[in-house]
Amino acid sequence: MADLNSPLDRTAFEALHDYAREAVVFLIDGTIGPNSHLAGVGSGTLIKTAGGRIVVLTAAHNFDDLPDDGMSMGGEGSNAVSHALGAAWRHPSIDVALAVVQPEAAKVFGHAALAPEVVAATTDTAFELQNPMLLCGYPGDYGRLHVDRPAGRAHLEFACVSYVTTVQPELDEHGRYHARWKEGVLTEHDPLFPAVKPGEEFVVVRPHGISGGPLWRFRSAGKGQVWAPAKMGQIVGVACDYIRVDAVECCPSVAVWGDWFRETLATIDATT
Repeated sequence: MADLNSPLDRTAFEALHDYAREAVVFLIDGTIGPNSHLAGVGSGTLIKTAGGRIVVLTAAHNFDDLPDDGMSMGGEGSNAVSHALGAAWRHPSIDVALAVVQPEAAKVFGHAALAPEVVAATTDTAFELQNPMLLCGYPGDYGRLHVDRPAGRAHLEFACVSYVTTVQPELDEHGRYHARWKEGVLTEHDPLFPAVKPGEEFVVVRPHGISGGPLWRFRSAGKGQVWAPAKMGQIVGVACDYIRVDAVECCPSVAVWGDWFRETLATIDATT
């Protein structure tokens, strides 16, 4: 783990957060409009297939009860794009899904997509408790909606959270990691709406909207080695369910969906 009293390690650790958030988008039911703050929201990670298609890895339940106008997609610093997703593939038994990103949304957000290799292999799930583990996504309660009523336009903003969490290495009976979700401390790089003062510990709101976001494992750099987030980090889980009484987010492990993930990417390239 980084020594956060060291300026060099602190800078490196912040780089992990920046890297982990870069490809994370928010997904919101329907087109963007004055009532978007009432719509269902989730998170996902952009992946670029071997054939060059942009897809989003997310939780399957984000596609439950979608309205006729589909789903919109947004990210940090960008306005959301309506009708952002095309065909979706759900895992047959795990709360994980892949969906094709439509051309307009791919043009806006596709530059941030990661290679499929960022998802750990099905057998590569071990980690030590001291490894940095980050849970990323867009809590729905940390957002704001700007409405230009004369022009009939709405702009929706959410703050992407990258939360350093403690994760039990053992999986539950459903093949899920249990990631702690409780106290947090913000830096000046983590704006939230409504605002929380950087450096103050606070209880993170319920993670409604985190569903579909990635659980990252970063293997610590050895002594004297350079911190390289792209080489150290891999996605080992996807957030899907919150157990309020225990303050944990349940994340199906790549151990139970990794093979399906790679097979489905090949199917998408072959059929779209």
